[in-house]
Amino acid sequence: MSSRDTQIAIREARLDDVPGILQIYNQVVVSSVEHSVHVRSDRRGTGIGRKLVEAILPYALALDKHVMIGAIDASNDTSIKFHARLGFREVAHFREVGFKFGRWLDLVFMQRILDARQRPHDLS
Repeated sequence: MSSRDTQIAIREARLDDVPGILQIYNQVVVSSVEHSVHVRSDRRGTGIGRKLVEAILPYALALDKHVMIGAIDASNDTSIKFHARLGFREVAHFREVGFKFGRWLDLVFMQRILDARQRPHDLS
């Protein structure tokens, strides 16, 4: 992760108890940002993922981002539904772009538009 990337972790009562982490990759293109959400298996379904994504949205806007993108394994229905509940929409489906666990993987791109501006602020 470069210094331009950001990680947010939600910590609970014990400092070593990090149930989830969200990473954003600044500068996919100037006005967009890619993110990745990871929640510990024993904490899934507890709202940690939602808290992580909701925490990063104002930060992405403060970075002058217009769109947030998630790249998701197409067979991960849970993650696709999670992102849809948070206002992300599927915008692309790439076939056989990765090979893992002895099989080809498809990749789904989901995006959420963060603001209603018509053009980047730096071009106004």
